[in-house]
Amino acid sequence: YGGNSGEGSALLMLNDNSFATRQGAACRAVGRTIRESGQRLELEGKWWDHPRKVLTDGGAEMEINEPILFHGVAELESMVKDYCGTVEGTIGKQKEKIEELVAFCDLLEKEVVNVRVNQEGGGDGIGSATAVAGTF
Repeated sequence: YGGNSGEGSALLMLNDNSFATRQGAACRAVGRTIRESGQRLELEGKWWDHPRKVLTDGGAEMEINEPILFHGVAELESMVKDYCGTVEGTIGKQKEKIEELVAFCDLLEKEVVNVRVNQEGGGDGIGSATAVAGTF
């Protein structure tokens, strides 16, 4: 680091501050990105408060996001856990709804086949393999 031992420790301290500064900036960027995503997804909770509308000098409305001030990594971690839990829950509910819709579509498809088979005078309303294959 140089001939003077004070120079080395000062340089090391500068590098530590630089690292800490970069880490703080990274945490703020991650927090901002997650918050904006949560707002777009219309999540509810303290982290996802929707932007406030304020009037500009010209009388037009403008949306502003309140900045999130993290007082430590624990708050960012709490936000990320809340986001992940909420999004995973939402995806789980959507998956259930999709499975129900697929089952309903399958039921409707069978009903359409049964109606066509009955209209063609072909059988018992259940539909044979040849009738089903020829229907589509």
